[in-house]
Amino acid sequence: MEEPAAGRLCAIRRRMVERIGANRYRTWFGGTTELQLDGHRLDVTVANGFVGNWISSNFMAHLVAATRDVVGIEPHVAIHVGEVASCAAPAEVP
Repeated sequence: MEEPAAGRLCAIRRRMVERIGANRYRTWFGGTTELQLDGHRLDVTVANGFVGNWISSNFMAHLVAATRDVVGIEPHVAIHVGEVASCAAPAEVP
């Protein structure tokens, strides 16, 4: 039985913390970035282009690896600039 998307997102966040550290995770993914998982597709919504470019340039390989670890196959990770709900990504480290 497959784990619900919310549980898989928590697992992806934990793996990101392991890969990049708690401080960097909080800075770039805590509160200003929303993650949504649909099958093997991870959508990362950010508040502005600067954050999107930074995440794409510095953390894309980590996002792909963390998602692959959780979903079991090569994922598609896409970064979008848009409105992020204030509670979409917890500010605390999972």
